[in-house]
Amino acid sequence: MRRTKEEALLTREQVLRAALCVFSSQGYAASTLEGIAQEAGVTRGAVYGHFGGKAELYHTLVQEYFARAGERLMAVFSEGGTARDVLHRFIVRSLALVEDDEAYQQIIELTLFKADPGTEQEGDVQKKQQGTQALLHHLEQVLQAGVETGEVRTGQDLQNVARSFVALVDGAILLWFQSERAFSLKSLARSLAETALNGVLVHG
Repeated sequence: MRRTKEEALLTREQVLRAALCVFSSQGYAASTLEGIAQEAGVTRGAVYGHFGGKAELYHTLVQEYFARAGERLMAVFSEGGTARDVLHRFIVRSLALVEDDEAYQQIIELTLFKADPGTEQEGDVQKKQQGTQALLHHLEQVLQAGVETGEVRTGQDLQNVARSFVALVDGAILLWFQSERAFSLKSLARSLAETALNGVLVHG
């Protein structure tokens, strides 16, 4: 019996979720397509129906999950508001996204702490760089608009200010993982945002 397109997409998503679970718990090298198929509740053939092998499955998983999170984060910039609004929302939303989304946590942990040497390919690196550059570009635009409205202090290197916001968020996330989630990212987010904004905004 031929599967519908919707059924095929559902199976593909099941395989991706199962792969995330297996790669996260066992590491790339020890994971097998048989184990992933068993976790997904499908046959090994069903896995091959969507992915050419373990390497392709891993890279698809990493790229798609980061892309999904990136799309949600980019909404920060389309929702409008003042420079303060957008920059504050960027920090708060970025940290809340990690704490609230277990799959996103798993993919970050997998790539930061559990990936085996050689699993990251050139295409993965390029996509990460493109995503980071797009994020920095949006932040720099927000900062420039803030300068023009008198909200952001002049005389600052806006490119470096944008980098500092990304570094602040990434550093908080890394600390959270290394502390084994000893604190709440969402509780930290607002004070972290205020500290960052105090350094770049004009104070009336």
